[in-house]
Amino acid sequence: MAKIEFKEVTVRYGATDAVRRVSLEIPDGAYCCLLGPSGCGKTSLLRALAGFVPVAGGEVLLDGTRVNGIYPGDRNLAMIFQNFALYPHLTVRANFEFPLRAAGEPAAKIAARLAAVAGMLGMEGLLDRYPRELSGGQQQRVAIGRALMRTPRAFLLDEPLGNLDAKLKVGMRANLRELHDQVGATFVHVTHDQTEALALANLLVVMNEGRIEQAGPPDALYDRPASLFVAGFVGSPPMNLLDGTLAEVGLVPTFKAAGLEVDLATVPDRERLRSRMGKRILMGIRPEHLVVGLDSPGGLRARVVVEEFAGPEVVLDLLLGPHALKVRLARDTATGRRLAGAEVRVVFPPERLLFFDPETGRRIF
Repeated sequence: MAKIEFKEVTVRYGATDAVRRVSLEIPDGAYCCLLGPSGCGKTSLLRALAGFVPVAGGEVLLDGTRVNGIYPGDRNLAMIFQNFALYPHLTVRANFEFPLRAAGEPAAKIAARLAAVAGMLGMEGLLDRYPRELSGGQQQRVAIGRALMRTPRAFLLDEPLGNLDAKLKVGMRANLRELHDQVGATFVHVTHDQTEALALANLLVVMNEGRIEQAGPPDALYDRPASLFVAGFVGSPPMNLLDGTLAEVGLVPTFKAAGLEVDLATVPDRERLRSRMGKRILMGIRPEHLVVGLDSPGGLRARVVVEEFAGPEVVLDLLLGPHALKVRLARDTATGRRLAGAEVRVVFPPERLLFFDPETGRRIF
């Protein structure tokens, strides 16, 4: 297992900085997901850790040892790719054995390790097949098993589920978490799929334009996003954001926007609101935290524009004055009839509200 540290790391391609002075500590045994859109720098950071691209500035450390400039093969890190990178002319058994045979390990050690890894992955009955005879999920397990054979210090996964269909992805997510728990090694997993990242990570790192927007436990990033980018990127549907100002209405702090007023008298830490009075602010709330009903007392009037069936849930597109809102409801809490075109009442629970600075994009409270 390995503790991984990036200290002010920059990765540069020509005149372009793909990673910009990133500092991050990944604890020993963590399952870390690097999440972000294409071009955010997550894969470049992973490749810098693997040694595939040089670091233009800063340091990469494994267990406190600086590895800048050390040959990739000497870092003892296992890389698992999106395209599996299996040897098509070799059987599953031979693919598994290849790293240890290439290292000149004795046959007895290879056989013992093969039995342990194949058993862990449930591949005992497939050892004599070729990759072309396997499903996508089975091929992915072979790629993981080949990496496991040599007990690396950490596993680096670059979009490992990208080529799998939706059903296989769900199964492989469970397999990866189970494998991580069994092996206890450090996993660093690059993905653009926030559902995948939230399901797998105990350390979630959201990247944007070569920098880290926020890092921490997944529930912390979901519940308390540090920036507008994280609020919009993590969560489906993304967080609702309303542009308005803070004002006092009868000595009560109130969020005011076109066509609506939200009483903030019971917002936690409301004293901090007073420092923003009269200033523009963005108010955010997750779609599942809005309270919607046909007769919610004290609610604001809104119209249902679209109703989407989503299995156990219903997603509503609302129009509240000029403001578009997304609402996510458990289907058994819905009214039992189609709501498209209906008028509903919307309540903003004060304890669920977040506020952002529109100029910096950072969360204020």
